[in-house]
Amino acid sequence: MHFKKHVTVIVLFSLLAVSLSAITLTESVDLAKKNNKQLKGDAEEVERAEYLYRDVRGSLLPQIMLNGSVQAGKTYLPKSTQTGFSFNNVTDESDLANTLDAILLPSETKEETSIAAQLKMQQLLFSGGKLINGIRVANKYRSLQKKNYELKEEQLVFDVIDRYNQLVLLSEVVNIKTEALALAKEHLSRVQKLNENGLVSEYDLLRADLEVSKLEPDLEDAKNNFSLAKSNFRRLIGYSEETELTLEDELKKIDIPELSLEDAIKTGTENRIELYLSRLNVEMMEVKYNAEKGNYLPNVVLTAEATKFTASGDYSVHKDDFGTLYQAGIGFQIPLFTGLSNTSKIHQAKNEMRKAEYTKQDAEELIRLEISNNWLKMHADLQTVNVQQKNIQTAEKGYQIAKSRYDNHVGIQLEMLDAQIQLNAAKVTYIQSLYQLNKSVNSFKKSIGQKL
Repeated sequence: MHFKKHVTVIVLFSLLAVSLSAITLTESVDLAKKNNKQLKGDAEEVERAEYLYRDVRGSLLPQIMLNGSVQAGKTYLPKSTQTGFSFNNVTDESDLANTLDAILLPSETKEETSIAAQLKMQQLLFSGGKLINGIRVANKYRSLQKKNYELKEEQLVFDVIDRYNQLVLLSEVVNIKTEALALAKEHLSRVQKLNENGLVSEYDLLRADLEVSKLEPDLEDAKNNFSLAKSNFRRLIGYSEETELTLEDELKKIDIPELSLEDAIKTGTENRIELYLSRLNVEMMEVKYNAEKGNYLPNVVLTAEATKFTASGDYSVHKDDFGTLYQAGIGFQIPLFTGLSNTSKIHQAKNEMRKAEYTKQDAEELIRLEISNNWLKMHADLQTVNVQQKNIQTAEKGYQIAKSRYDNHVGIQLEMLDAQIQLNAAKVTYIQSLYQLNKSVNSFKKSIGQKL
């Protein structure tokens, strides 16, 4: 009995340890790739495009069909239709006619059986290039969906990294504000005692109380933001709301890529998936335009079939009762006049091709601007981090000086409170600058087509 209790306790502690285990940034990215529902939907679209390509390509092969039928029937006729006859009674033409009618009338029951089997083949010989162009379009569409999936996956990775770093930032802000509120309450308690003894003024007491009143809603707001960010992050990586979430990695100052702006633009224009997609779209429109021009050419189709059939007046069918039919032929169709429909389709395809080219040129210009903006912002954010590093060192030194002056009865409570406020603000600003630097570097890498 005691053994079972020990086993139960061990299992419970093991489950608790698993649920409370910290998750790294790399693990978060892997979970998002595995569980994100939107990415799963995009994967299905890639597979659908693959089968669409196979479907269109299969039109090049002959289409073979087997048709068959078996029919059996039995007819019951009334007795009034049954008349006896005999050639002995034939004396003139009238009797002969009546006798022949009696012969042609069916008996009381009539049985019929028919069997037919047909093997038919149809092969497209020439379609004016429409089929080949259709296969090319399907192939390019397949490539487009694969690249589009890579683009969505790349965006998902960027979002996971950004949300993870945002959670780390909000967690640090909550910790800093919690510590600041605790110190402010401690300071208020000390000032209240000093005020009761007449050692500090009413202004000092009001100032200490105001700082506590200010920090309490700030801390609550920071906790709410952190809780909301965790819910969004769980949804992004496929965690349930009940799953405990603890982060292992921290925000750190990262190195920026050593690339000049010109090299960055060149790299981006070569590697960006969006530009590949825009060029692929232009190629698809060109193929479609060529396919529309082929509508004036004839379609030539080869057909061949073999049919085996029989019909019997009863239910018995023998192998000698079957007949055979073989047919083969080539048919063609040439459009002579379509009410200018084909001409209109050609002009539409040409307009779509031009529009795709303009869209590609616009995408190239926008990507160059995006790279330039991200390159400049990345360097600016690096300078901001360096400045905030100096600011936090200065704030820490100022707080130590103010505390030392107060401990030696040279400074006053207000000086130490102001120094503490400045230090807390410097800490929050520094961690925010680290987050912005990480986001800027990742944005820059993404804009030049570099894997995150």
